[in-house]
Amino acid sequence: MLVYGWQRLGKEMPTRDFCSTIKNRARSRKMKSISRQVMLAAVASLAILFSNRLIWGADEGATATAPPKNTATAPAIHTGTQGRIDKISERAKQGDVDLLFVGDSITQGWETRGKDVWDKYYGNRKAMNDGISGDRTQHVLWRHDQGNIDGIHPKLAVIMIGTNNSNGKDNTAEEIADGVTAIVHQLREKLPDTKLLLLGIFPRGPNTDEQLEAVAKTQLKAAAAKKGADTIDESEVPAKIAAVKEATKVQRQKIADANAMISKLADDKMIFYMDIGDKFLQPDGTIPDDVMPDHLHPNAKGYEIWAAAIEPKVAELMGEKK
Repeated sequence: MLVYGWQRLGKEMPTRDFCSTIKNRARSRKMKSISRQVMLAAVASLAILFSNRLIWGADEGATATAPPKNTATAPAIHTGTQGRIDKISERAKQGDVDLLFVGDSITQGWETRGKDVWDKYYGNRKAMNDGISGDRTQHVLWRHDQGNIDGIHPKLAVIMIGTNNSNGKDNTAEEIADGVTAIVHQLREKLPDTKLLLLGIFPRGPNTDEQLEAVAKTQLKAAAAKKGADTIDESEVPAKIAAVKEATKVQRQKIADANAMISKLADDKMIFYMDIGDKFLQPDGTIPDDVMPDHLHPNAKGYEIWAAAIEPKVAELMGEKK
């Protein structure tokens, strides 16, 4: 067949054209071969891509493919708090700390609303305040990693943290519990000789009709102000009250669930747990305005309740004789 083809072509065209034709046909066959290889490679790539989408739900390597990260356990800087962080670090450098309080604004509040109570209970106990307003578990983890409490060797650390993680859909109860657990483990590593008194996250939120209405109207006024309005639409109040009531219910349950989980951290050797939340509540679950005016931060009366509730345990764990 090959000889016949050459002979036939040779009879029909000059030698130069004949050679050119052979070259063109060879080039064509080569291009077709390359095309087939490219097509096969493209099909293979599409198959891999489709497989990844089935497994991961998106392109391999895309941010959306990774499992959701628990922000409560990922150390993160709390923007705007460096001044407070430096203040705490300076106190730590001075040493001579027997009692450490770790937390957020509720803990930092010992220096303002709870100052007299602090002086009464802890003024002669070489106590140090390691609370920063707005802190979440991830912020405490970050600043402790940066050496915020290095150099101290307290007998006892009182921990109350996690309420800011409970806002809205920021973190689940399980994630909050994991964040608190990470802090406990961190403190055990950094302060191996320090006993830990872990407190359940305090209850929060309005409960009575008056409290709910006040919060609802405050939120509506804030929303109206952003739009440049001086008044609110009263017809929106009932729906807002219902929303606030539901939000409080959900948040309180989330906190209760997180507390149930972190309570299991106690070994009653180096880690101890207390839930004093009910000390702030009336029988119907209401937080009195004269204990926490905003239903979150204690006032002087609230700090007295706090200090009195943990005092026997604090004295015991610090090795004091009564």
